[in-house]
Amino acid sequence: MMAGAVFFWSCEEDIALLGYKADERFGVHYWEIPLESSLLLIDSIRTSNLAQETHRLMMGRYTDDQLGVVTTGAYTQYYRNGTVPDSLALSTFDSISLHLAYDLYYYGFHDVTSQEIAVYELEEELDNVLATNPLYYNNSVKQLGAQVGTKTFAVDPVIFDDIIENEIDTTLTLSIPLDPAFGQRIFDSAVNADGATTEEDSTYLKLDKFVKEFKGISIQSVQGDKVFGIDPRNSESKIVVHFHLNNKRDSLVLSFGNLSGFSTIASDKTGSDVEGLENYYEDFDPVSGNRYLQNGVGIVTRVDLTNFLTYASSDTIPAMIINSAELFIDGVSATAKGQPLPTATILRVLGDDNTFRSVETLEDTTTVTSYNQTLSSSFAVLDDFQRGDQFILSYDEEKHTYNGFMTLFLQELYKKRNTGPLLTSLAIFPVTPAIGKTVNRSNFHKDNIKLRVYFTVPTNNTIE
Repeated sequence: MMAGAVFFWSCEEDIALLGYKADERFGVHYWEIPLESSLLLIDSIRTSNLAQETHRLMMGRYTDDQLGVVTTGAYTQYYRNGTVPDSLALSTFDSISLHLAYDLYYYGFHDVTSQEIAVYELEEELDNVLATNPLYYNNSVKQLGAQVGTKTFAVDPVIFDDIIENEIDTTLTLSIPLDPAFGQRIFDSAVNADGATTEEDSTYLKLDKFVKEFKGISIQSVQGDKVFGIDPRNSESKIVVHFHLNNKRDSLVLSFGNLSGFSTIASDKTGSDVEGLENYYEDFDPVSGNRYLQNGVGIVTRVDLTNFLTYASSDTIPAMIINSAELFIDGVSATAKGQPLPTATILRVLGDDNTFRSVETLEDTTTVTSYNQTLSSSFAVLDDFQRGDQFILSYDEEKHTYNGFMTLFLQELYKKRNTGPLLTSLAIFPVTPAIGKTVNRSNFHKDNIKLRVYFTVPTNNTIE
């Protein structure tokens, strides 16, 4: 097995790089070890917006030639921005409109094509994400009520690219006229507030009362080939209720701000390479042999380090020092413009049931500690050089590779090969751009996932 899968080099150049050229007491060797892998479908990718992170709502859809149709939908509360104007009761309602500020994230075809969305009132109140459980991509769908608006539009992605590349200070928005009956209800609520004795008496003035009557809106894709990011905290993202008094036009503004908001991300895998990948945390191996990372629909690649332990068993190598251990993935498929890849991932340790390990018991704490600070408390592998940082598997756009060094962690694994605990099952988990806030995807073949290991052994320990 080793003769067929493990390759050794001891060329002078490699030895010189490691600093052992002049020392005959050591032998320096190089292994390239293929790793077993599979796909996993994970749940609980949080999309709800919290402080100090990317605040984004996503809307739209696209067809992925490998993963099927990916559809996103935005859910958000809204609330008044400002006080009630004087003499509002004497005014007349005119119209209502929804304005959405793009945050310039998009994913899909780079051509100018037609998109269609629909806006709905919600019949189910949104939870406060700061006080309750987070809202996730796959299990937080709320009951839609009446449709209050539609919009067919086209956006040129070249404009998005130009604004980003040239750092142009501008905001692109999408305006959607809404149902007048919906606007009249909000207007009437504000009119009633004008005569309220205290703020506590008014639905319009009191947030907890307002969100019980006006539970929020949802923006859903009808058809299209792109996913767009919306910035709910931008002042241009708002609902505007237009009215007039004595031929003077005015408006009420309701914003989304830091209110409850999240996105749902769904995928129809029918006819795709991953058709049949439906059960969470079960190993899946498509016929193509492809492996994927996807930031939105919960598809990650699981890798297993058992092959390393087989080759580095005590019968084969009684003692060794790992000088360099690189997790390397080559042959990452190039993607079309407008469909970027995840550019950075981390490694998260999996349990026997393929779920992410976390510190929940004293035994978990002992396990983390026993790995000599090569794991974070969340069971993520730490970086070789700065142990307070997580290990990063980075994408090289020119070489079409992912790679990162995990020398310290692999040395710990080798030390525990006879005593345990052996943490050999890891998930490649995308972190840049933010998972749950994007739908970026990459793919590569399972044969391209390898460990590159340089190690030294005393010369009296020979390797057959």
